[in-house]
Amino acid sequence: MFPYFNLFGLTLPTYYLIEAIDLIGFFGIAVSLLIFKFKLSFPKVLIILGCCIPLPFFNLFVVGYLEEFIRVGSAPIGAQDYFGFLMMLVPMVLISAKLSKVSEKIIFSSLVPPCAFAASFIKVGCLSTGCSYCRGLETDGFGIRYPFENVTRIPVEIYELVFFGLLFIGLLVFVIRSKKHTFAPFFIFFFAFPIYRFIQDFFRYMPEYFLGLNYSQVNAIVLLVLVLLATLYLGWKERIESEEAATQETR
Repeated sequence: MFPYFNLFGLTLPTYYLIEAIDLIGFFGIAVSLLIFKFKLSFPKVLIILGCCIPLPFFNLFVVGYLEEFIRVGSAPIGAQDYFGFLMMLVPMVLISAKLSKVSEKIIFSSLVPPCAFAASFIKVGCLSTGCSYCRGLETDGFGIRYPFENVTRIPVEIYELVFFGLLFIGLLVFVIRSKKHTFAPFFIFFFAFPIYRFIQDFFRYMPEYFLGLNYSQVNAIVLLVLVLLATLYLGWKERIESEEAATQETR
């Protein structure tokens, strides 16, 4: 018999407190990087946050909670609101770069580590309340048990917390130590998040939604397509800027 952890079911207000800490961490890390690492002026920081925060966070909280009343099978769509946050964040970063005249590399490098932090820390809330649409499949091996059921489940929340926690630390160290602005943090996180979630959800208790995939996996595919389009656009833009710079040097 493999060991398992017994989880203590906490109240919903406790989950909201964890979300509040998650928000404070997200904003604190993002603003700190924009100001102390990239030395941006306060007005530019306000423009960037003003573009990148309201619409994605509107989706994350307002739309997400409204969708708790809409069900796909037995899984609330609102469980996937973080995907919507990331989908909206990518185009809003491109808009904020245009308005603030700050490189997309700087904005992505400032917002990506907080995204990894948020993806990791919010799993503390999932573990504490035992989200019915986040639970792993039943297992005879190492796992966790929720207080409202007598079965052992694959600890997908723990794996996700650890994975994105380590990713956050790696991205933060990379951004702080990097002496050159790069899209590497963007590529690493925005490809790692949907790929990891797509694979992990084969071990998660969620109903089939489309072509044998659950709703989270469909969202992962959509996010990957959006990121690929953004990658093509950013690569094209960088090539054009390099050609223009080379032309200016030859004059």
